[in-house]
Amino acid sequence: METEYTADSSQLGVREVNFFPPGYTIMSHYTGVPGMGFGNVAAKYAEPFEDDISLNSKVTEINSVGFMDGSGDTVVKYEKNGEIEEIKAKTVLVTASLGVLKAGTIDFVPTMPEWKQEVINEMGFGTVNKCIMSWDDDDALVWPADKLWFLLMTP
Repeated sequence: METEYTADSSQLGVREVNFFPPGYTIMSHYTGVPGMGFGNVAAKYAEPFEDDISLNSKVTEINSVGFMDGSGDTVVKYEKNGEIEEIKAKTVLVTASLGVLKAGTIDFVPTMPEWKQEVINEMGFGTVNKCIMSWDDDDALVWPADKLWFLLMTP
C-alpha cells in the first residue's frame, strides 16, 4: 500500500483506500507499452486544444467569486515569461500537485474552507520510481509471464 500511494502508512487514511475483494485481478498492462505513458496519453488528448494550453506557466490565483455569485466567470491569473496574464472561464479544473497545494502558492478567492486546507496539510506523499521493462524473447523473462506486477523491494 505504501508503494502504491507513495506515503508512509501512518499518513494514509484507511477510509480513503478502496480495497478490492479477495481474488480480484486487473487484466491490463499498466502503461506498459514501450514509448507510451501518462505524458504521451495526456498529449494526445490535448492535441485539439494546443492553441489554448499555456505550458511553462505558473498559476498564481483562481478567483471564483463572479461564478459563485452569478455575476461573471472564474478568473485565473498566471505568470508566463515574467508577466501576469489572466483568463476567464465558466469552469476551471485544478490539477495542481499536492506539494503546490501544501505550499499555498495558488491564491484561491474565496479562500479554501479551513477543513480542506487542514486535510491537504495532513496528507503525506513520497517518491515512487517505476521502471517498465520489456523483452522481445518471452524465454528471457525473469518472472512468470502470467504476473502483471513485479516489485523489487530493497533496504
